[in-house]
Amino acid sequence: MPDYKWISCKTLLNKITNKDRLFQGDYTLDPYQKCDLGCRYCDASEDTVYIKSSAAELLKKEVAEMDGGTVIVGSTVDPYQRVEKKERITRKLLWVLIDHGLPFHILTKSDLILRDLSLITESKDARVTVSLSTTNKKIAETLEPYASSPEERFNAIKKLSEKNVRVGAAIMPVLPMITDESLEEIIWMAKNAGAEYIVYAYLELKGEQKKRFFSTIERYFPGYLEGYKHLYGQGYLPLNYTLDDKIRVYCDKYNINTVFGGNL
Repeated sequence: MPDYKWISCKTLLNKITNKDRLFQGDYTLDPYQKCDLGCRYCDASEDTVYIKSSAAELLKKEVAEMDGGTVIVGSTVDPYQRVEKKERITRKLLWVLIDHGLPFHILTKSDLILRDLSLITESKDARVTVSLSTTNKKIAETLEPYASSPEERFNAIKKLSEKNVRVGAAIMPVLPMITDESLEEIIWMAKNAGAEYIVYAYLELKGEQKKRFFSTIERYFPGYLEGYKHLYGQGYLPLNYTLDDKIRVYCDKYNINTVFGGNL
């Protein structure tokens, strides 16, 4: 387990200055700094996770000065990472947003969100996007060791949909070669679970994040290593690698909307 430290913050809400094509939000809100889900491709996975103290009280002051707008909950790190089960910071912040009638959009890869399902249904304008990169349980367990399994995530989509919460699936990050192998299955299962839309964005790999990910691939899935070294020589995917057309074809096949996202 990582270390957990409490920190004080002067602000919680961050205004989005450019148009948010992916999640269509006006503000971002992260209950935590860094993440304890341990995803091997993520630069937010660290040995120390910071918990924002007095977050709900601070948010009450900030929303009182807002003129409306949609709040993206979990834009940088997962709001339902493991520490949330104990600290319940995300739950407290959702109460504030609901009390003030503010629309919100939660991004997560954890079925812990089902703990707050009855709360989320209290909102008149809530949306949830559940992310995953593969349906392969072994790969998911290795690359996302403390996240919910793909099966659990699809179940979360199903439960949210059954309660009439607007819900979609994010293929995020798109992991070259790995996501390709289960791309159609992801879209088909998301649709069957009740997802209204698919969003997606491609992985970037730089610095220590790149070293950590390559080390994991080399140890557990060496067959992918040379391909990743070729694709991520500059940290970004080359323009000739894209799943855009395939995603559109599968979304048309299963009658589900899609939104292009670009790079993470």
